[in-house]
Amino acid sequence: MSQRRKKWWRADSFVLYAVLYLTFIYLPVLFLPLFSFNNSKY
Repeated sequence: MSQRRKKWWRADSFVLYAVLYLTFIYLPVLFLPLFSFNNSKY
Protein backbone atom coordinates (compact mmCIF):
# COMPACT_ATOMS: atom_id res chain seq x y z
CA MET A 1 0.00 0.00 0.00
CA SER A 2 1.96 2.94 -1.29
CA GLN A 3 -0.87 5.40 -0.86
CA ARG A 4 -0.77 7.36 2.33
CA ARG A 5 -3.97 7.93 4.21
CA LYS A 6 -5.29 11.47 4.16
CA LYS A 7 -5.10 13.23 7.47
CA TRP A 8 -8.22 14.72 8.97
CA TRP A 9 -6.42 18.07 9.29
CA ARG A 10 -4.35 19.89 6.75
CA ALA A 11 -0.83 20.82 7.77
CA ASP A 12 -1.01 24.34 6.36
CA SER A 13 -4.21 25.13 8.27
CA PHE A 14 -2.58 23.86 11.46
CA VAL A 15 0.45 26.11 10.90
CA LEU A 16 -1.85 29.07 10.31
CA TYR A 17 -3.74 28.30 13.52
CA ALA A 18 -0.47 28.02 15.45
CA VAL A 19 0.81 31.35 14.14
CA LEU A 20 -2.44 33.11 14.99
CA TYR A 21 -2.49 31.55 18.45
CA LEU A 22 1.09 32.55 19.25
CA THR A 23 0.47 36.06 17.91
CA PHE A 24 -2.59 36.40 20.14
CA ILE A 25 -0.59 35.22 23.16
CA TYR A 26 2.60 37.23 22.67
CA LEU A 27 1.36 40.43 21.05
CA PRO A 28 0.33 42.08 24.37
CA VAL A 29 3.85 41.48 25.69
CA LEU A 30 5.20 43.70 22.92
CA PHE A 31 3.02 46.57 24.17
CA LEU A 32 4.41 46.46 27.72
CA PRO A 33 7.42 48.73 26.99
CA LEU A 34 5.05 51.39 25.65
CA PHE A 35 3.21 51.62 28.95
CA SER A 36 6.19 51.07 31.24
CA PHE A 37 7.57 54.58 30.66
CA ASN A 38 4.71 56.53 32.13
CA ASN A 39 5.55 59.97 33.53
CA SER A 40 2.23 60.50 35.23
CA LYS A 41 2.08 62.40 38.52
CA TYR A 42 -0.47 60.02 40.01
